Amino acid sequence: MPLEIRPYEGTAQDLSRFVVENWLASYQGKMAVPDWTAEYFDWQMTGPLSANRDSLISAWDGDKLVGTLLYMPFPLWVRGQEHPGCLGSWLTVAPEYRRHGVASLMSSAMRECQQQHGYYARLGYAFQGARISLGPRFWCRSAAKTQTLMLKPLRLWARVLNQAAVADWSNKTWERILLKLLPSVACQVARPAQDVRVRPYERQDLATCQELINRQAQQADLAMLWTEERLLRYLSYGSLAHTLVVERAGQVAGFLNYHLLRLHLRGSLLSAVIDMLACQELTAREVRALLNTALRTMRDEQGVSLVLMREFAGQPVGGLLNTRFLPQLADSTLMLTGATTEAAEELLQCKKVHVLWR
Repeated sequence: MPLEIRPYEGTAQDLSRFVVENWLASYQGKMAVPDWTAEYFDWQMTGPLSANRDSLISAWDGDKLVGTLLYMPFPLWVRGQEHPGCLGSWLTVAPEYRRHGVASLMSSAMRECQQQHGYYARLGYAFQGARISLGPRFWCRSAAKTQTLMLKPLRLWARVLNQAAVADWSNKTWERILLKLLPSVACQVARPAQDVRVRPYERQDLATCQELINRQAQQADLAMLWTEERLLRYLSYGSLAHTLVVERAGQVAGFLNYHLLRLHLRGSLLSAVIDMLACQELTAREVRALLNTALRTMRDEQGVSLVLMREFAGQPVGGLLNTRFLPQLADSTLMLTGATTEAAEELLQCKKVHVLWR
């Protein structure tokens, strides 16, 4: 029976099980594997607010799920112009179906969707922090025929909150030794300035937060823009997504948004991923207060051991270093698939980037 490529119509639980189990089968103990739970996929793309499943491309052998390639529509800001676009990730093929063209079939289906919906470009990441990673090999092999560009390496910022837990979890000997020798004071979180008001996000903050994050994004050459509907879901979602805002004279002046994500390597570790840090209107003192308040909340209320944030154009480098974030070596490359040759050429000129890490 030939493989069938169609939109995924199953449950978030089954999707989570398929993706995470197959990633663990390939990478467990060798590179970090996120635990993308059912709640996570509902938050991103399968919940009641995501009625259209066309963006969830899946491969089936009869009634057996054998592959996924998922994406989310997002407006893109490209060198001063807004275009429809999308962010893709979660390329997964069951081990027994690899080297049978499953990924190529799904990639072709995604290109068709991209053209059908008029997407200017599709964003994605190729993780190159471990030689075992399969994604870069596939995308590099198919780059010529899909107009896929390896635009630029992007690094993470990391903040350790529990050095013993991170040392036990890491698979790098030098990292474990360094963390065990590191003085505990290096992982402490400073007390936020008492004269800066940082509070949890409320629904009435949405319009101001949308204005702040889009204004920040539009300072970049390439950025993802936020619609009201999608930002509403991202700023607060169950036990997963959380946001803190800085309020000045009764008005929201900046905010930080993050989600919780368990990572598997040598055991599992609860991390927090900072998705948005809208701080262009904040003073340096307010940035530090926002970051330190967030770090204390993550550590004390949610039990987070490690905080990660992808670099972005306009990031407050001084504030990050002051609050003991450390830049990591670039471990993944931002990929862009342009719908046309002209779009691909335009994307190659983008240097400053403001996008999500997925």
